[in-house]
Amino acid sequence: MVITGFLTLQSDTARGNYGLFDQLEALKFVNRNIKNFGGDPSRVTIGGESAGAVSSAVHLISPMSYPKGLFSQIILQSGSDVVPWGITEAAIVVPRNYALQLADLLDCPDVTSDDAILECLRDPDDDYIMSLAGLIGVESKPGMLTLSWAPSDDGPGGIIPEHPRIVRKRGEVPTIPALIGITSHEAAWFADFIEGVSEGVNRTVFKDLVTQMIEGFLNIDENDKPALIDAVVFKYTDWTDEENPLLYRDAITQAFTDVSFGNGMDQWARYNTLKSDTYQYVFAYRSEMNILPDWYGVPHALDVPYTFGYPHVVTNQAFAKETGIAAIFNWTDADRAASDEMTKLWANFVKTGNPTPDTNTWKPFKMNDYKYLNIAKPANKLEKDFRIREYAFWREYVPKLVKVENDIPSQTTPKKMPRTTSNPLRTGSSITESPKMSSSSPMRSTQTLQTLKPTTDGTATGNEDKQTNEKLKMTDRWRIATIVVSCVAGLLLLVTLGLIFMKCSTKNKSEENKSLDFELSRNDSANYYDNVASKY
Repeated sequence: MVITGFLTLQSDTARGNYGLFDQLEALKFVNRNIKNFGGDPSRVTIGGESAGAVSSAVHLISPMSYPKGLFSQIILQSGSDVVPWGITEAAIVVPRNYALQLADLLDCPDVTSDDAILECLRDPDDDYIMSLAGLIGVESKPGMLTLSWAPSDDGPGGIIPEHPRIVRKRGEVPTIPALIGITSHEAAWFADFIEGVSEGVNRTVFKDLVTQMIEGFLNIDENDKPALIDAVVFKYTDWTDEENPLLYRDAITQAFTDVSFGNGMDQWARYNTLKSDTYQYVFAYRSEMNILPDWYGVPHALDVPYTFGYPHVVTNQAFAKETGIAAIFNWTDADRAASDEMTKLWANFVKTGNPTPDTNTWKPFKMNDYKYLNIAKPANKLEKDFRIREYAFWREYVPKLVKVENDIPSQTTPKKMPRTTSNPLRTGSSITESPKMSSSSPMRSTQTLQTLKPTTDGTATGNEDKQTNEKLKMTDRWRIATIVVSCVAGLLLLVTLGLIFMKCSTKNKSEENKSLDFELSRNDSANYYDNVASKY
């Protein structure tokens, strides 16, 4: 997720969520025009990976998207509206403060009005402002995935009127056929930000990291933290060898994975499966040519190359050289076979709503029958109860131990949500305007950006030069990750459209009708972007 798509001043000057509105316009365009390519507007599947998955899940909740009949199925890879980093809760985090921190880093001369702040933030040096934006909100949580520039609930008339946690508690989120899953070691990339983690961490550092994890992801009372920290340390300690630093390294990686990805995805599946088929997977396939350390397992985003058939790209040397895609690994025949199987499953789901329509071997995830497809060597296998004890710990035990709310109560049943059957987009409906919001600026934060980084012996380093260098390195990583995530979200949309085109007939419409439909699309899009440009 990037600053241009999600920076907000929480006022009419910059309401934020522009990235979601862009996606909404793309969905409207598909809805209006897919029939011209032989497609069926009632059979559109949306999906994404990581931040792209969060965006997709938001559209299921948004009154501007799913109720308008813009899609009917969803694919969520390593993200949803329930993961703790996905959507900023404006009442707690106040995302406006991120914009104010950025203005402070840019030495904006006038912060007395939102118009002046926004004008200053339109810095012509894109690389510089992106580097500064990457420093905000990520430096204080070593090993954690925290996103400053993310979707946020934007109030009545917005694309996310209420935070999904609140909507889900009322059982008002629709359920639709879904394919969802994670990689086996999602948080390995982020654990690697911890100094010396490859050689392991001792129990003291492990407890320190658990503390930071809890403070970063759970909004709980200070008095409750000690009990929860002790409970998490106890739960994730391997008591067969409690002094082994490598086991603590693996434990913190899995704890990060469970809290930041797995538990939220599990809760999403539990809610959705009450009314709709939900196919769950765990991607654990690791190439023989993988150059990452073994303890990484299969980290975040390593399912993406197989989803898009990257192992076949090596045969196209020009494309490989231009994109660098083939340089990830020296792909093997086994990698290509794994990719072929994965793309077949995904395509089957898009076309039929069932990833294995001929054999029906991939059974849906059900309450009390937690089946999932383990995508791994030597062959994919249907298994059950993936990390069931760990997810139960976070879902059932933690809310009883401390005052922290579950995003999805275990017994919540989704209510039947109304959905438009006709196509309202033909009427030329426009994006709902939001009510006026105050543009006054709160007191500017004096929070510093310095952080202490834990070391393997439990001490901390505070050298400013070292900290600055580490932050800049981290910024570069995050910038790359942001670009990858943005590309993934766009590519998933294109692949989905391509699959729809392959499925549907190729019957041609007259050129006159095509011209009329596309002219309507251009006019609507122009009006939308003119409206956005006038405010941002």
